[in-house]
Amino acid sequence: MHKKFKKTLTCTVELYPLNDLHDRLKKFLNAHSGFNRDSLQDYLNLFAFVRNPPYEMLEKVEKVVKLAFQIPKFLCYRDQFGLNQRVEI
Repeated sequence: MHKKFKKTLTCTVELYPLNDLHDRLKKFLNAHSGFNRDSLQDYLNLFAFVRNPPYEMLEKVEKVVKLAFQIPKFLCYRDQFGLNQRVEI
């Protein structure tokens, strides 16, 4: 085998995990294309949460529920959809 080809093949094999992760992140962000760029960090956090342990779905759900109760954030329906805006004449 030619040395240059062997070196390229070795680099490709070594970079496969990184390329795979990049591909999955790209697909994840494309699947959520309507997000606001200001909330990009939140999407990256969600991606990291999904990709990292625990791998059992029920354990992840339990973790999310516990997190939701530790950091409560209230958002009124009217605030979310802009129904509290006053119209001044």
